[in-house]
Amino acid sequence: LITALGQDNNISWLEYLTENNYIDSSAIYVEGPETISFNDESYTVDTILTFRYYSPMYDIYRGIKIPKTIKSIDWITFHRIEHFEWFEVDDENPYYSSVSGCLCDKTGKILLCYPVDAKEDISVPEGFEEIGASAFCIDPCYGVQAKYSPKIIRLPQTIKKIRINGILGCKELDAIYIPSLSQWYEIEFI
Repeated sequence: LITALGQDNNISWLEYLTENNYIDSSAIYVEGPETISFNDESYTVDTILTFRYYSPMYDIYRGIKIPKTIKSIDWITFHRIEHFEWFEVDDENPYYSSVSGCLCDKTGKILLCYPVDAKEDISVPEGFEEIGASAFCIDPCYGVQAKYSPKIIRLPQTIKKIRINGILGCKELDAIYIPSLSQWYEIEFI
């Protein structure tokens, strides 16, 4: 049964999980459940959709543990989670993984989301070959201003592709550093 926890009637998945005791509201990270119960039925959680995180109550969360059941994460799910320091994905998840606290595809080659956490100088770990869409997205939507924006992003020698909107809304960004100018000409922008 496909189940998604997302916005519905102004209730976010994070609010739902907290209010229904799936997440300890005093914890400093979010641990997504594999199943939830609703109206005496049990459902597998396999999708994470956008959630509202503009409330200061969410600023306590420093990371997220993604369970093995997750098959799909909406590409704008983690916009504006500028206070997150890490992602951790269950090793048995067939679709996603985490490398050095970054959310990535299962191969560990595509960077899907870098946990910005107020860092001004960011170094993408070696081994990533692609910057995914919205990997560094600091979403300025709805008139809400981001508190943080990186000033420097350092790419490793292994980067071969940068997807459209891979770096979006980073208003304070001054520079993107690469190991060599020849590498810049070899990067495919898609």
